[in-house]
Amino acid sequence: IDLAVKEGQTLGVVGESGSGKTTLGLALLRLVSSDGPIVYLGNRIDGYDSKRMRPLRRHMQIVFQDPYGSLSPRLSVGQIIEEGLQIQAPGLSQAERTARVSRALKEVGLDPAFRDRYPHEFSGGQRQR
Repeated sequence: IDLAVKEGQTLGVVGESGSGKTTLGLALLRLVSSDGPIVYLGNRIDGYDSKRMRPLRRHMQIVFQDPYGSLSPRLSVGQIIEEGLQIQAPGLSQAERTARVSRALKEVGLDPAFRDRYPHEFSGGQRQR
C-alpha cells in the first residue's frame, strides 16, 4: 500500500471485515511491524523503537471501530482519558488533568461524574464517545 496524506488531511480506511484496515493503522503507528518502509515527514520511521515513536504519535491518531475492544476493562473512563494526557501533556498537574478529563467528558455529552465508571457500565454509544 502506498499512501500520501498531507498535513491537515484525514484519511479514512474502509473495507470488508478482515481486509486489514486495523492492521494498516497499527502498522502506520508502528504498533505492529511491517515489511515495507514507513515514511513520516520525509523520514523513514519503520526502524524506530517505541521511545523514538512516542513524540511522533502525539501527531497521529487511530480510532478503533469496536467500542468494546478498544477500552481497557481494568481502568475507569477517567483513568483511560487521563492516560493520554500523561503521555501527550506530561507537564500538567493532577488538578489540571482532572479538569481536562471533566471537560472532555462534557464535550461528548457525558456527565463528569462518570469518570469513575468502567467501560462495561456504558452503552455502546457512550463508549464510542
